Amino acid sequence: MRKIGEFFSYGEEDSEILAKFAVKRGRLAHRYLNLRWQVASFFTENRDILRNLANSIYEYEEAKQG
Repeated sequence: MRKIGEFFSYGEEDSEILAKFAVKRGRLAHRYLNLRWQVASFFTENRDILRNLANSIYEYEEAKQG
């Protein structure tokens, strides 16, 4: 991003700010991926509870209709 600022003849300060955007974007992307991994891990670790809940709902609905 700094090079792009230089290419378009931005000042040194503006080019540096553009470079900081790239750093922030990179950090945000890594945090997002880490968060997605944490969420996926949570669901995987607790899948039995979710399965039990789904079965309970199914059984409840079956009992209501039968």
